[in-house]
Amino acid sequence: MDINYELYKMFYKVAKVGSFTRVAEENFISQSAVTQAMKKLENQLGGTLFIRAKTGVTLTPEGQTLFEYINDSLETLNSAENLFSKYKNLEKGKLRINCGSTLVETVMLKPLIKFAKDYPNINITIENGVSVNSIEKIANGQLDLSVFNFPIKNEYDNVKVEALSDADMCFFTNKNYYKKMAKKKFDFKDISKCCLALPAKGSNSRVWLDNNYEELGIVLNSQYEFSSGKVLINFVKNTETVGYANKDIVQKILKDDAVILANDFKVDRKEVGVAYLNEKITSAATLKFLQYLKEYNKVK
Repeated sequence: MDINYELYKMFYKVAKVGSFTRVAEENFISQSAVTQAMKKLENQLGGTLFIRAKTGVTLTPEGQTLFEYINDSLETLNSAENLFSKYKNLEKGKLRINCGSTLVETVMLKPLIKFAKDYPNINITIENGVSVNSIEKIANGQLDLSVFNFPIKNEYDNVKVEALSDADMCFFTNKNYYKKMAKKKFDFKDISKCCLALPAKGSNSRVWLDNNYEELGIVLNSQYEFSSGKVLINFVKNTETVGYANKDIVQKILKDDAVILANDFKVDRKEVGVAYLNEKITSAATLKFLQYLKEYNKVK
């Protein structure tokens, strides 16, 4: 039986207050419209729902049974509507983010802190992982947003990928080791001969690094590999190695001990990207955080 949901809602209101007139006044419609709606519902159900009197209406036994079922259903729907409204108004929700540890600090941390202060009831989870897998997780609804280093491959129509900011990368070492290097008249073209500590193979940072320097005829063979930029930097700080990492983080950790190895190739600025479900289907929390992320990183 296909009965209009609005008829049931009207029946519920009349049954609650016991008056066609009062329901008409409260909903800014004519009493005739309420009466006609209830007659239509009774005709469709094939029975009488109300006992009509001058003082108002009361439910028939059949009407009372229907009301008890509808009462539970409408309360459930109202609860669902209220919950949906809270998600929409960011009074409730969740945000699942994938981001590398270095990018969390350089790109995400400040907007994340501001977002958490503005919307304290949003549950936030940040995970580290391979960016390629994060794109798949977004497409499958397991993640809301991912921040990563380009290049990245997106094979999903429902996932949007766009540039977010630039990151300055650099080769670096500590002062003690640099003094030894300088005595040998170090030339950056000989960087491949150094003992190198690089991002792990397979990571976006390493793919980008290898591709750029191979085009210059420089093949980088790493003695040490790290998935964490901070660990890599601290390792270089205490060893006779040359590392490759985010310039801002290098200078923050090593401070005066950092020696940035200058080169003339100008290939060490790479793009940082963000991926999320397209705007039509992504959550309100994701869209709002994306706004904070873009504002902080000056993306319009």
